[in-house]
Amino acid sequence: MSSFRTLSWIAAVSLAVGLGACSSEPEAEEDPASEDELVLSTLADDPIAVPPVGTVLTQLAQPKLVAALEAAGLALPVHLGASGRSTTNDKLLGLPLYKFIADDVAADLDLARQRDPKLSTQVANGVTRILDKGWMRAPYASFELMSVVPRFDRLPLVGEGSCGEVRFLYRLAYTHQKKDPTDISYSRLPVVLNVVYDVPRATAGVGECAKAAAAWRVPAGVTEESAYVSYLAKDLLAVSKLRFRQLELNAQLMRVPSETKTDMGGAAEYALRIYGLREGTPGLFPLENTPDVARIEADAPLKAELATYLREHVQEIDTGTLKLPEKFLATKASAFSTFGSARLANKPFTRLFWDAQQKVAPALTEASLANTRYVGNLAGLVARLDDMTCQGCHQGGRGVAGFHALGEDSLARSHVLNVSRLGNSPHLQAELARRAGVMKELATGAEPSSFRPASFAAADGRAPRGAPCLMESSVSAFKTPMGCAAGLQCTSLAANARLPIQLGQCLPALAGAGKRATYAHEFAGLPCLAGTVTDNVANPMHDALQTSTFACRDATGEAGYACRPASIGVPGGLCTRLCASGNTPFDKDNELCAYAGGKEFDECAGKNDFSTCLAGAIKAGLREACDESAPCREDYICQRFIKARKTPPEAPASGKGYCVPTYFLFQVRADGHPNPTPVR
Repeated sequence: MSSFRTLSWIAAVSLAVGLGACSSEPEAEEDPASEDELVLSTLADDPIAVPPVGTVLTQLAQPKLVAALEAAGLALPVHLGASGRSTTNDKLLGLPLYKFIADDVAADLDLARQRDPKLSTQVANGVTRILDKGWMRAPYASFELMSVVPRFDRLPLVGEGSCGEVRFLYRLAYTHQKKDPTDISYSRLPVVLNVVYDVPRATAGVGECAKAAAAWRVPAGVTEESAYVSYLAKDLLAVSKLRFRQLELNAQLMRVPSETKTDMGGAAEYALRIYGLREGTPGLFPLENTPDVARIEADAPLKAELATYLREHVQEIDTGTLKLPEKFLATKASAFSTFGSARLANKPFTRLFWDAQQKVAPALTEASLANTRYVGNLAGLVARLDDMTCQGCHQGGRGVAGFHALGEDSLARSHVLNVSRLGNSPHLQAELARRAGVMKELATGAEPSSFRPASFAAADGRAPRGAPCLMESSVSAFKTPMGCAAGLQCTSLAANARLPIQLGQCLPALAGAGKRATYAHEFAGLPCLAGTVTDNVANPMHDALQTSTFACRDATGEAGYACRPASIGVPGGLCTRLCASGNTPFDKDNELCAYAGGKEFDECAGKNDFSTCLAGAIKAGLREACDESAPCREDYICQRFIKARKTPPEAPASGKGYCVPTYFLFQVRADGHPNPTPVR
């Protein structure tokens, strides 16, 4: 039976295991065997939706649309000097730039295994998992186009010969046919290639740029699907009209399971790289605004020069348009989760310049902040700089599983419970409106606003539930409010005294005191553990978080909400209880009775092909509801709700999804998949 077409292929990717095989402690929910048989269903992707004439296109991501664009010649090979036809990764090795990338990733993975021979590509209890380098060479793996985004908002950063950028994002995926030709497993993996082109201009000023930006409005006469695809592929996205600049990589290299990293609900490391061609030769390029901390710390004159440069460019830091000279930059960086927004390893400028004991940046004290509109003091200046780095932005608190773009999942191909409800991170989703404004302004011939807010900041200063906010001790760091929406309060989950600012999360107000303290209004999915981070600079994967319970104190989850421990893979803990009668939610505004997994998940995950054995592991579980207006908190992802049993729970008419820890979805974890060949 085809795994593409049936719900018998379902995975229990909800609350059974976090960042790997989880604790054996089960939830107090019914056993999967007590539920009736699975519902078999054929799913299909929506037809291509042609936007109304005049719509500003800020992102192209609909599954059928990006598939059509690939078929029209925009597959990854076209950017690597070959034809634009889709092909598997083993065949890409004949292209010099791709081979350089594959070899570089393999070298990083080999080095990691030399440092820790216990690392494994296989799921095993208590063992740190590492990305299998064979995926970059596998004959059944490829990089699929998942999104195209124009970046005219980067006009101040790209140089005089460019109006901005067009970015083609490709995600690693596999289609694995087994001995039975009808048995096919498919999934995406947490590896993204971002191919960056400049939109060229020959003259100064914004005249040419106005025309280029205006072209991203759907023109008159383009109302049918075929005309829309043709307009995009042959006109707007024709690479012959663009200028190739570089190729950016974000890849999950390692993942520590939650039974090992019990305090944080697991941990993961991501590789951030930029590749390109210099006089036709492939190589690593510097990472934008990301300092090489080790090299700069070892070179006192270079560190002093960097400090001088920063003091002299405060206005660019303030507006978000700083572009550091290459001599300061790293060519390789790593980002770390969970609780990435509170980890020193993700804050390069803090490591270089912030004195945590004195709460000052001595080398930057002469920086003038008198004319800034955003940055309020030196703590804010350093935090603003951190947020402009690669790891700072991806782990700023509004990313998802280390990324900002994961793409919309194809329902026709994907495992039904391996589907996210949202293809963008909360940060990117909010960014699209700002970028549209820039494009509209530029299209009129006006010089658009160059200001870009911090990745952790809500546009209006009133962040929704689960979003980052400034704790009271840090509000003076910025001149713009960064608080919470009405009815929410900024609550610290992971304080870190070594950082210049303290971020909390916008959560419902707390009530009571001592051991009786909890939310004034409890519901499923809320965090219930808070504490302090202790950094391990030499090995950030060993950072620690000491926590205590602050909410949801019902011991059993039968009469009220219980706090589930981080050791089962739920960072920050998880408020939950049994679903209400008839497998329905208690709080219909904030909860869904959706699907969770049981103890069977551990055994299945260890088989290293999640598509083969997870159908019997799902059960009803109460979860926090989510959608574009109510995204999940840091380290959680909004999973799409698709009915999988004949009996309730039922998918909501609202179309909302439900929040699960990010690594419960196999598509955002490097392990649990078939072994790639021919390289191990």
